[in-house]
Amino acid sequence: MIDLDKNIIEIVKSALDFECHIDSNIDWEKLVMYAKKHKIMPLFCYGFSKAGIKVPPEADETLFRNTAFNISVSNNQLFELGKIKQAFLENKIDFIVLKGATMKEYYPSPEMRPMGDVDMLIRVEQYPKIRSIMQQLGFKEKEPSNYEFKWSKGNVLIELHKRLTAPTNRDFCRYYGDGWKMAVPMENSTEYTYSREDYFVYLFMPELLCDDFRFFYRPIVQPNDGRADGSPVFIGQNQGFALGVHRQCVHGKSLFYLF
Repeated sequence: MIDLDKNIIEIVKSALDFECHIDSNIDWEKLVMYAKKHKIMPLFCYGFSKAGIKVPPEADETLFRNTAFNISVSNNQLFELGKIKQAFLENKIDFIVLKGATMKEYYPSPEMRPMGDVDMLIRVEQYPKIRSIMQQLGFKEKEPSNYEFKWSKGNVLIELHKRLTAPTNRDFCRYYGDGWKMAVPMENSTEYTYSREDYFVYLFMPELLCDDFRFFYRPIVQPNDGRADGSPVFIGQNQGFALGVHRQCVHGKSLFYLF
């Protein structure tokens, strides 16, 4: 049996139209379980199809049904997002589309990047006007969190962020603030975006908040080949501050990912 992780990478490469080398000697049960856990069944479905790999009937049906479901959900999400964006633009509402809704654009087919909800950053002071717009579009307001207003319509959930992340994520909040200080307006529009660097770090945020990762945002210090106390070695900077990730590995060594 070949290495599962390596084969997964090759399947994803196939789905994204890169040259790949998928070994057909596959543990289908493990592969389908992995795809389900990480919500990448559509990627696998397209990957096998493009590579011409014959999938056993049971696994094929599971992948096909999940992909068909994700096509339906994705189409609904993007349709409703389009209506919201148009309404916000017409009413001069500032907004930034976040996370999966933006990343879908980079995939050959949008359903390859499933998402549970549509995330947008708004200005809190505009929320009374936004509430009226969402109601007119047929959405129902749900219980908000301490940093999100939540709305639903059928199987589409919209999360309107008051700020990019929860206030408890202190290092992220110190760097991004409420999310607007680094926002860049699009030409002749009330839609905003971020630099590629700032958005790249933001996209990694859910992973960086795992127990074995620590995001850091600290003043620049002199480079050092290593410190006895295990503190980060800063080799990059952004607006006078170092930005990166520290991971304490199980075997006791540390790895640093800097952006």
